[in-house]
Amino acid sequence: MRLRQKHPASGFPSILFIHVWPTKTCFPAPEGPPLKWDIDAFREHAQTAVILELHTIPLYLFSQFCIKPASSDAARKIAGVVVQEMLHLALAGNILCALGGQPVLYGPKYTPQYPCEIFYENVELHLRSPSPPVIKDFVRVEAPSASGPVQPPQPSEDHVLPKYHTIGEFYKTLITAMQNYDKEHPGKLFDPSTANRQFNQDDSVSIDGMNQVTDITSAVTAMTLIIDQGEGGGAVTDSHWATFKELESQTIEYYEVVGDPHTSDPRYEGLPIKTAMQALDAAYCYLLLSIENTWVSSNHRDDLVDNIDKLMVPIIAKIAKFLVTQTLAGSSEHAPPPFNYFPFSSTEAAYQELKDAVGEASKNYQELKGLPDKVEKLFDLSKLHT
Repeated sequence: MRLRQKHPASGFPSILFIHVWPTKTCFPAPEGPPLKWDIDAFREHAQTAVILELHTIPLYLFSQFCIKPASSDAARKIAGVVVQEMLHLALAGNILCALGGQPVLYGPKYTPQYPCEIFYENVELHLRSPSPPVIKDFVRVEAPSASGPVQPPQPSEDHVLPKYHTIGEFYKTLITAMQNYDKEHPGKLFDPSTANRQFNQDDSVSIDGMNQVTDITSAVTAMTLIIDQGEGGGAVTDSHWATFKELESQTIEYYEVVGDPHTSDPRYEGLPIKTAMQALDAAYCYLLLSIENTWVSSNHRDDLVDNIDKLMVPIIAKIAKFLVTQTLAGSSEHAPPPFNYFPFSSTEAAYQELKDAVGEASKNYQELKGLPDKVEKLFDLSKLHT
């Protein structure tokens, strides 16, 4: 399965999973269940789940930051959804870690770029202000799948695999496949020794529902929570789908912000606002690197988890909320928080390059003067192996 990305020149869709503008790259994701489930197929599906959950976070954050005032009911509701999407990302990564895989969030093939079409809903995703059509798309993204367990569809005679139609169907099929595999190979699917590299309830960023994956029971619990919080079901009454359905009937005030922004767009060249956009991109990508490295080693784990806390609100939200208030010269539109891929030269250099980007922005805007001090308090990823 791929994300469908509109080609910037032709306007015609080309099949891609990820599109980094203007360079085209792709991350292959499964169109449906494999002919035979094995550890590689489970890891592929788990990495797909990680990227799937990651795609929703900038999507919802962008709309949240565009809302005025920031303290409005709509902004609070979307912020609540974002927190749970972060939980889902952590759970999906825990599953992949327990399968012996290494979750990847950062890189031109993994870090989301928009517009794109989300697998498996056939909904085109845009970073846009929360207009009624945008909220309607959020409803479609979180749309419920058929109730009850899903039996993995059988391949047809010509071996064309059936596509997953919804996110819920994707997870339900994965649950059933894992349960069947565990019955045939008891205790062989998950490695409990990876628990010390997984997000857990004691982490400072933990919320209700965070759990480590060590066996089939904990894996099913994690995926069931993702399904229920997204589309509703079980003990969950305020699902993401229900939240966005409620917001459909509300009038939301928001800044008219440039949609689907690309920091490299020539329209920003030479403008001070570009430095603030680059600072946000760098902070966002430093966040992704910090998250994915928590699954790699237990060394400096607390430092990496602290980075998540120190980046999300004090730095990323600060820059984003500033950007949306800035009217672009010669336009009625406001500056966007781009959430673009920031090409660090290496993980070891990322901290210094983040400091440089934030430092440039703070020189241009009094409102961002305090950010360099906040960056100084982050853990330097170049020290990961010390």
